[in-house]
Amino acid sequence: MTISDKPKVLMVGEFEEDCADYQAFASHFDLIHYTLTTREQFIKDLQTPLLNDIQAIFPMWFGFNEIGMLHGADIIDALPKSLKIIVCISVGYDHYDSQALKERGIIFCNTPSIAADQVADMALFLTISSYRYTTLYQTRLRELGNSFNARSSTGSNSWKNGAPTALESSQFNFGERVGGRIVLSPRGKRVGIAGLGAIGKAIAKRLDTIGMSEINYMRGRSGALSEAEIKTSFLDASSGYYNELILPKLKYRESFKELCENSDLLILALPATPETKGILNKESIKYLPPGAKVVNIGRGALIDTRALVDALDSGHISSAGLDVFENEPDVEDYLVNRLDVTLTPHIGSSTMETLLDSMAHCFNNIEDVVLRGGKGTKPV
Repeated sequence: MTISDKPKVLMVGEFEEDCADYQAFASHFDLIHYTLTTREQFIKDLQTPLLNDIQAIFPMWFGFNEIGMLHGADIIDALPKSLKIIVCISVGYDHYDSQALKERGIIFCNTPSIAADQVADMALFLTISSYRYTTLYQTRLRELGNSFNARSSTGSNSWKNGAPTALESSQFNFGERVGGRIVLSPRGKRVGIAGLGAIGKAIAKRLDTIGMSEINYMRGRSGALSEAEIKTSFLDASSGYYNELILPKLKYRESFKELCENSDLLILALPATPETKGILNKESIKYLPPGAKVVNIGRGALIDTRALVDALDSGHISSAGLDVFENEPDVEDYLVNRLDVTLTPHIGSSTMETLLDSMAHCFNNIEDVVLRGGKGTKPV
């Protein structure tokens, strides 16, 4: 088979081309590496001999975001009739119109579960940071260069604009209070996890390990976990037995309202859908107990950011940890400058292990559809 005879795959973004999986994949396909410039230029180029017979599209992490995402009849209708499959290297796929692709007969596959442990690690970090106000302390320590002064600077009795108000004295502060807010351990507190897929379950394992007393959860239409699901989901790989001690902690909540009412810490691990957009808003925040904490490793669109900041200002929410943002990639100034919020730039899954495993998963989907006539290993 000559290069020209191989099925064409449009590759968008930067790939780890030196890895064995990439090299094996490249031996079966004619890989067309393409740099996006404008939406109009891409639509035009889809009609050229270079791209008008592609059979698969593999965009890397940023996908088509820089040209307005893969939404809209203008771009969906322009996709070649030869196109059989588009793969998405992430779990979330709100930047693709999966329904419109399905109507075109194009198989669409995302990449579920692979990064669950890495994202759960980030959720654990954001949880501990939210409870212990590490962003505040790290910022003050870097500013002042003195651990005594860094702690003393947080000992006032009030907050303003996301930071403890200034102290006139340098009295030593042990750190049990920051700006009058009590610093607590997550141990013995209740967590509510909105979304108990692979990532949510991995988060539950970690929060059980650090001693959280209740693991409340909701998971859309799936309902409560069955006994068989619990045994499978919370299996200890080293021993082959599931953690029976987690069973009495697991409490299914039928609604988001009920979940919030029973959560000292709320973790959002949901996809972005019309039903979940803005699920944490001015009204639903009221259901959280005073002083609750919020962590979001799901999608930025799950939170009304202005409502979250208002709740932080009032003290109804005492701190938050965010890896995703409502208007990503932009982050609002009134959020960036707060020291009661830990911010990370959507790096929950950003490890080399995730990258290589996710690439391999996408390669397998393309090979299944294009070479073997399958429907993809994980079609949406």
